[in-house]
Amino acid sequence: MTRAIVALAALLMLSCSPPHPNLSAPVATFTISLSASLSTAERAEVLAGAAVWSKSGAFTFEVGEPYSGAPMPSAGSACTHDIFVGKTTSADPILTGPLARSVAYTSEACGLRRVAIVSERVTLARLAKVAAHELGHAMGLEHVEGGVMHPSEDRVSDFVTSEDL
Repeated sequence: MTRAIVALAALLMLSCSPPHPNLSAPVATFTISLSASLSTAERAEVLAGAAVWSKSGAFTFEVGEPYSGAPMPSAGSACTHDIFVGKTTSADPILTGPLARSVAYTSEACGLRRVAIVSERVTLARLAKVAAHELGHAMGLEHVEGGVMHPSEDRVSDFVTSEDL
């Protein structure tokens, strides 16, 4: 039932999107594993954020198995396209210095890409945009002046632009 709700949310996002640049073939396919601590509604919003990238044709996503505890990279794999998405709190020790007021962060070490959403700083209404932006970082993208990867959350686009790509 949960997967059906999530799939329906992703399909609705695809059908209601504005024009966007399309590529002839995806650049990469990523597997997103969602933390078991995410609610059904939060999972749907994270997958809606992934759908923003899928609509561009540049990337595709598969949904992996939910995880609990610390995310682990795939066994026997030095480098993967696995992205683990979960929640953290403002007490997270990574959130210091320039990250002190962040709503989310992405960390990457070969074999493990992690998106951490600061739960008390991101409402459900904003989660899809935050997730889309952080998934961009997890895929290796940097900030640009327009589009999903804009550095200011209030200016993050609802669709992938040519600047993003």
